[in-house]
Amino acid sequence: MALDRDGAKLAAGLSVAALAALAGYNAIRAKRAIASLTCGRMMAIDGLRLHFIEAGTGMPLLLLHGNGSMAEDFKSSGVFDEAAKT
Repeated sequence: MALDRDGAKLAAGLSVAALAALAGYNAIRAKRAIASLTCGRMMAIDGLRLHFIEAGTGMPLLLLHGNGSMAEDFKSSGVFDEAAKT
């Protein structure tokens, strides 16, 4: 059964409202995640916020975590502490 014009408008309006609600929820969750960081600091570079952790006094080393992992994974595995030794 095809939607009539009013039904199509209603469906489109509900879809837009649902997407707006999800975007708002995602923004709230992102702010909470940043606020709950247990280590490191945030820095803005050209408008992009980056989370980083500093340790040691040697040459800088950049560790990039993969999808689904966090910087804390480097700390809990001991990789971060080993790399920070000078």
